Amino acid sequence: GFSFGATVSLLADSGADAFALWSPALFPCKDMFPRYDTEEVKKELIEKGYLLKAGLRVGSDMINDLRNCDLSRLIRRFDKPVLLVHGTADSRIDYRSTQGAANHFPNASLHLIEGANHSYKGNSAHRLEVMTKTCDWFDKQFS
Repeated sequence: GFSFGATVSLLADSGADAFALWSPALFPCKDMFPRYDTEEVKKELIEKGYLLKAGLRVGSDMINDLRNCDLSRLIRRFDKPVLLVHGTADSRIDYRSTQGAANHFPNASLHLIEGANHSYKGNSAHRLEVMTKTCDWFDKQFS
């Protein structure tokens, strides 16, 4: 799962045996909601009924869910293997949030990528590192 998709994957827990989470937004209430708790966003939601985000309509219910979503309890009892990968130059989700979460997962591995941004774009070495680390980790989980 990537970014908010990491949260969704943990909440859905579709029966996967292990999870790799890249730049995870594990605490949307503090990692994401503040970006949408602005007068500009509130005005757009009132005027249009939605916020346009990456070409998708996001309604106020979704924004409110971000405000109230905290996976702290789930993380503490989530016993499946979890790989957490995060770039130290992520300006969207602070890597320290993931670093803190790693201490609460019963079975987590943390890998920080020095200087990588949120989506690992713009630097092929960062993309290679996230892919290699993830593949190596899955190989260890299933061998």
